[in-house]
Amino acid sequence: EITEGRAAWRGHEDKLDTALALLSDDEPYSLRHCEPPPLWTVVGNEVAAAWRAANPQHPMSDDKRASARRRAANEILARARFVPEAFTKARQEYLHRCLTDCDAGIRYDLLRAVGFLNDGGAVATLEDYARLETEAPDCKAMAIALFGRFSRGNS
Repeated sequence: EITEGRAAWRGHEDKLDTALALLSDDEPYSLRHCEPPPLWTVVGNEVAAAWRAANPQHPMSDDKRASARRRAANEILARARFVPEAFTKARQEYLHRCLTDCDAGIRYDLLRAVGFLNDGGAVATLEDYARLETEAPDCKAMAIALFGRFSRGNS
C-alpha cells in the first residue's frame, strides 16, 4: 500500500471524492445537529453499549462504518498533505462541511488537512466550528489557531 510521497498520491481523485462523500453523508449526525455520542472512557462500557443499541443509525454505532470513516479522514489528510492541488473549490467546501463530524478524531484530522491546504476560505467555518466544539479541547485549540492564522492572512 502506498503511504508516502507526492508522486504516489497523484491521480485517483475518485478516492478523494469517495472519502469526502462518505463523511458528508453523515452530516445529519454532526455537531451542528446533535450531541456527540458518549465516550465509553467517561460513561463506562454499559452506558456506551446501551447508547449504541438505542442509536443503530448513528455513524459511530457500527465499528465497521466507524473504521471506514476513519480511513476516509486519513485519505483526505494524506491528499491535503501530498497533493493539495487536488482540492478544488468544491472539494474544499465539502471539507468545510465535514469539519463538524461527530467523531473527534476525524475532526482533528480534517482540521490538520485544512492547515496543510492553507485554506484561508475556511475562516468563517473555523469560527463557527470553534463555537460548536465542546467535546475535544485539542480540536478547538487547533481551530482557533488556524482561524487566527488565516484571518491575519499569514498562511
